[in-house]
Amino acid sequence: MAQKKESRTQEMQLAAAKIPAEAWPYALPEGWTWVRLGKIFEVNPKNKADDATMASFITMADIAAGMVSEFQTTEKMWGEIRKGHTQFADGDVAFAKISPCFENRKSMIVRGLKNGIGAGTTELIVLRSPFFDPRFVFYLISTEDFIHRGVATYRGVVGQQRINMNFVKEYPVPLPPMDEQKRIVRRIESLFSKLDVVAEKIDAADAAFVAQKNALLHAAFDGTLTEAWREKNGTDRSWTMTPIKALCKRLQYGTAKKSEKAGKLPVVRMGNLQDGEILWDDLVYSNDEDDIKKYLLHDGDVLFNRTNSAALVGKTSIYRGQQPAIFAGYLIRLDYDKERILGDFLNYALNTVDAKNYCHQVKVDGVNQSNINAQKIGAYQIPLPPLSEQREIVRCLDALLGRLTRARAAVGEARAQIASLRTSILARAFRGEL
Repeated sequence: MAQKKESRTQEMQLAAAKIPAEAWPYALPEGWTWVRLGKIFEVNPKNKADDATMASFITMADIAAGMVSEFQTTEKMWGEIRKGHTQFADGDVAFAKISPCFENRKSMIVRGLKNGIGAGTTELIVLRSPFFDPRFVFYLISTEDFIHRGVATYRGVVGQQRINMNFVKEYPVPLPPMDEQKRIVRRIESLFSKLDVVAEKIDAADAAFVAQKNALLHAAFDGTLTEAWREKNGTDRSWTMTPIKALCKRLQYGTAKKSEKAGKLPVVRMGNLQDGEILWDDLVYSNDEDDIKKYLLHDGDVLFNRTNSAALVGKTSIYRGQQPAIFAGYLIRLDYDKERILGDFLNYALNTVDAKNYCHQVKVDGVNQSNINAQKIGAYQIPLPPLSEQREIVRCLDALLGRLTRARAAVGEARAQIASLRTSILARAFRGEL
């Protein structure tokens, strides 16, 4: 009797969730129908368990990004975590609702919880439905359409924006029969596994490029790269280990004033420092005349990124006078003595493995970021040859790393194609085209 009642309840739920044919986003294969997410799923359902039951606890940091459904758990008593947290159970699908975790696809098919239940960060939305295979749902909420439309509903301050729950509940979902869902999932995973093989080869090629770059920089700064040049020119290896502060007139922090979306001059920020050069996109601007005079960049200036995540601290780039600009407070201008050192040589020296290791050793870690002050970067010693040999080192590195960079760009294009293919596969899957 209970089974029949449950079956009738599900039939009524399905009927209420269906979208009228005239309102379908697009035609679906025979046997499929469109339903509203909020009417076919329990959104953020609750669990029933004794407070003394051991359960799993998951923070946002425990969930991997990138559509991989990987997460870590800790065990806690249900009575400790059931209030003030989002609840979930084995078989649910959960995804982040806050930026940038939502667009980075921090999501999971919930499995392997202690006693089958858990709770965690309130920044999750949890879906539960008897009408769907969890894997089918996981891929659905990973589609470009779902992410794009969700991001368009963001509200809140930058860095803590959240998708609108109305968007989630009203989102139209294609519902095929359960057997078809399982077939589609198998097809998606089969195609993705082939792409994974290619992606692994791309990652290996990229790692090889990084290793080659590091090897070239090492050879440049241990004197090996220009050994033949010295023999040809009859010069000795007259290099000295010299601290950066001895080579610079000053180490200057950038402006701390708030930037604008439009203005007189762009403000170079840490995000604009890419692979030793300045990337002129996603710009902000300054209208402050005093700042423009004080922080105006000069051709050849080397900028050092002093704060952010441990991986980004120590990034450097050289300004080549492409357009007038000033620089932000998270950067330090190395105002070097041009009669003793070349800007490109200094920029290369700060991109070596030795320099990065030094930054890692002296950085001070704070909440969500690391810092290196001007005094510490000033204390870093670099091997300094005469200007003539510096020029030869820069010439060799420009040529060798230029070829390497062009080859690596092709790898980047291949990676973008893999991402595009994944997007296309998911789009076709939910149109019934796989």
